Amino acid sequence: MRRLFTAIAATGFLAATAGGAAAQGRLLTSDDLYPWKGWYVSAFGGVHLKGSESGNSAIGPFSTTSRNSFNTGFQAGAAIGYSWQFGATPWAMRVEFEYSYSGNSADKFSALGLTANVNGSLQNHSFMNNVYLDYHLRKWVPYVGIGAG
Repeated sequence: MRRLFTAIAATGFLAATAGGAAAQGRLLTSDDLYPWKGWYVSAFGGVHLKGSESGNSAIGPFSTTSRNSFNTGFQAGAAIGYSWQFGATPWAMRVEFEYSYSGNSADKFSALGLTANVNGSLQNHSFMNNVYLDYHLRKWVPYVGIGAG
């Protein structure tokens, strides 16, 4: 019974994979497996939730805890990169440079038991270099990446 199940599963797998390659009446090329190669540009944006920060300060024998709270902000960025494929395989590699910006306005500052409304902002500029290894699975492209910045 186990051999029959293994034979049926293997036959089904081979039929499913061979059928996709022969559906167009020709062999798959590298363009079919990984259609986007060369230079690319991407952009992104979203909500930036900073929350609050707290810290301890000491002046001589006195110490206090302060807390800054921030409003919901935004984040936006863009990347430019280059993508290439490894022969007629579904494997590809991307190398890119990314810049992103995030900003939140300050809401309140608390210290020594007092709270004050403040008018300020917190901004962050990020620069990253990223390398991705992609595997093309029809509509899905899982990848592994590493970045430094």
